[in-house]
Amino acid sequence: MNRVRFCVAAFLLVLLAVVPSVAKAHATYVSSDPGANAILPNTPAPTQVSIRVSESVVPESASIRVTNASGGRVDGGPVTVSPDGLTIATPLDPIGAGIYTVAWSAMSAVDGHFWADYFSFAIQNPDGSLPGPLPSSPQPAVPAISPLEVAFSFIVFLGLAIAFGAAVFGWFAWLPSHEENPQVDAEAGFRRIARWGQTGSLAFVLGILALTGTYLAQAPTFAWSSFAISLAARLAFGSALVGVSDVAHLIGICAWVGGLLAILWTRPLLLEPEAHPFAYGVIARFSRYTFWSVGLVLVGGFGLALVLVGTLDALAGTVYGWFVLAKVALFAPLVGLGAWNRYRLLPRADEPATGVRPILRNVRLEVVLGAIILAVTAVLTALAPAATPSGPTEYVQHATRDGVRFDLYVSPSPTVPGVYVFQILLYVDPTGAIYGNGTNATLTFTNGTTVENVRMDGPHGANHFIANNVSALSRPGLWRIDLLLTRSDGFDIRVTFYVPISGG
Repeated sequence: MNRVRFCVAAFLLVLLAVVPSVAKAHATYVSSDPGANAILPNTPAPTQVSIRVSESVVPESASIRVTNASGGRVDGGPVTVSPDGLTIATPLDPIGAGIYTVAWSAMSAVDGHFWADYFSFAIQNPDGSLPGPLPSSPQPAVPAISPLEVAFSFIVFLGLAIAFGAAVFGWFAWLPSHEENPQVDAEAGFRRIARWGQTGSLAFVLGILALTGTYLAQAPTFAWSSFAISLAARLAFGSALVGVSDVAHLIGICAWVGGLLAILWTRPLLLEPEAHPFAYGVIARFSRYTFWSVGLVLVGGFGLALVLVGTLDALAGTVYGWFVLAKVALFAPLVGLGAWNRYRLLPRADEPATGVRPILRNVRLEVVLGAIILAVTAVLTALAPAATPSGPTEYVQHATRDGVRFDLYVSPSPTVPGVYVFQILLYVDPTGAIYGNGTNATLTFTNGTTVENVRMDGPHGANHFIANNVSALSRPGLWRIDLLLTRSDGFDIRVTFYVPISGG
């Protein structure tokens, strides 16, 4: 039995080592210098712009453009990326009083997703007044998530819960109860738990491989070695609060939900009349260690909410916040059922006449709630966090042709001649499902005799195309933008948008 315990403990440590690599997000804004919507004194003026992001980025993909109120560029050199891949920066030309817009984009080195964002800052006039109002700052457009990616993430979390929960359950509940009740033949049950844990480990590994393949498919030029290096950098240099909270939250959920699954898996053995003292000991120990699991879930979840949600407005007004609220709403009855089992049913279960059967009936409902929580967690990993500051008002136009809806996003909102980021998201009309038959996209900009063609990069995530740092809107007037979408079936689609540009 000592060898078995040693193997279980080693398996537990291996799982703890890989837990941090499961969580992921997009390379979103964390902080910057100057800060978003910062108002700076007239002297000294900043000499560079640096942006801290949540994920390591592919160095070649990083781009920063800084423009003044009339659209003129004031960034003065190449973009640099820090060794950990989490900070991108560019020097500035000498600047004075004014409103400046920073438009940046990068591809995450962890999940292969492009992200474009922007913010503004102001430098005061010599007399301390503002040279103009700062633009408003709603949330940026969130790239659509892939259902396949969510499904693979769910497999990862479910496999981790099964494997981790089986190890914890066997170590802290099953084996100690067997030592107290040696007359019960619990060896067969422990072998059953071990096989259950192996199944979870296999699902976890297959899910990780599937997710890795998904990310690499979204970024085909991204080498395996670069993926490994960037993942190691993220684990080594990522936000300490996010990392610790993430690990604590995952350990708590997986130990709790995985233990429930292990109880359900061994339910026939626990219901045998001659195994009552043993079954009572198993459930009593499980109830005690889930008390600590609940603490880890609450502490870790609170830490993640502070960083990834940020404010009550973001909690109530964003898709990410809604899924967090849904997770809390599912977590509350799960805690209630656990408390009912521990404080109401367990004290009555020490007598064979009462037994543990009522508790095991409740376990089935707890397992359903736990599986739904894991599914919500899988969706959250594919969404951008709510606490993502952005800059000027988002500009979006919609067009529908041949059963496909085209959403055109321009960042920052186009007002004067300048450099912009264009994104296209494709959906099936009218269902809103992701449309994934596009193979490439081209934008044609026309204003009088001026014509410029821009090839978009993608698709990313099946339906997302992006064109970074496009300078085609080069003069005032009404610009016609024709989008040509090449489809896998050979039937191309053309749609047209119009963007007005005022004088600069």
